[in-house]
Amino acid sequence: MLTLLGFAATVFLITITLSAADASTHLVENPHLTGVLHDSQLLITLVLVALLGAVFLKGFLEAIGIAVALVGAYLALNVIVVVVGLYHVATADHVVTDWSSAPHHPAQQT
Repeated sequence: MLTLLGFAATVFLITITLSAADASTHLVENPHLTGVLHDSQLLITLVLVALLGAVFLKGFLEAIGIAVALVGAYLALNVIVVVVGLYHVATADHVVTDWSSAPHHPAQQT
């Protein structure tokens, strides 16, 4: 039983660490944040690991509630992006024709 608990704890810590490291990489490489977060990937990773650990120490139900709220916000932002994209395609007639002819013709400078 202790072996299974040790394995579960190890997997949990590795998952949190890899997720935080990946998130910090995305933050550091974001062109809008490069000047602010340059060379601070380790610090961002440690802060994210501490925040994730604090959420799970508070309780699993609270962690699920936070995850549901974050996923809801993510999905809402995706809906906004899709709607704006469809609006731009619908209002700009040349977008579809330019897109459909692009693979057949070399790019033209405008």
